[in-house]
Amino acid sequence: MSKKDSGSTIGAIVIIIIIAIIFGVIKGCNAVVQYFSEGSVQEQAQIVLDFEKEVYSIELQTEDIGKQVATELNKIADHNIPDLDLIDKAEDKFMSASNQLKSLDIPSGLTEEREIELDDIKTDFEQAYAFKSYAMMNFSKYLITHDEKDLQEFVEMTSLAQDNLTGAIAGVTMLKKELGVVDVDVSIQ
Repeated sequence: MSKKDSGSTIGAIVIIIIIAIIFGVIKGCNAVVQYFSEGSVQEQAQIVLDFEKEVYSIELQTEDIGKQVATELNKIADHNIPDLDLIDKAEDKFMSASNQLKSLDIPSGLTEEREIELDDIKTDFEQAYAFKSYAMMNFSKYLITHDEKDLQEFVEMTSLAQDNLTGAIAGVTMLKKELGVVDVDVSIQ
């Protein structure tokens, strides 16, 4: 091996070592930045509780219409025709809730994993209300056309809405448990 070959080999090794050191420094800096950008466990718990509170306030906007729709759906069992205007109003109200949930921001201060978890939970809530809206749309179509396909779509959308809502609530509960949040409702209803 000549001096020239030996020098280029040593040069390549030195460059590889320098690149590895730079990569390590950058990775270390990212870890330090992430460490200082994340809040304490209490701060993260508060972020989750505030998020839950915002979701709950959006859900409350649909509570009355949800009860009214349930009453209207029971009319079918009594061979009465449900109020189509109310069903259409529920469709709009549920879609509005879905859009509000979609626009919620996930505040900074969570670990990357918890931020992803909370974003997935937000998506589940958003989709639950979108599916509720689609269910109302299909039920409305069924009332007009009496097509069994629309009724089946209503049933499927209702089931998907319930699945997403259950998943979202379970996700919030698990995240709060992970953060050590004690959530006891002592209000009198």
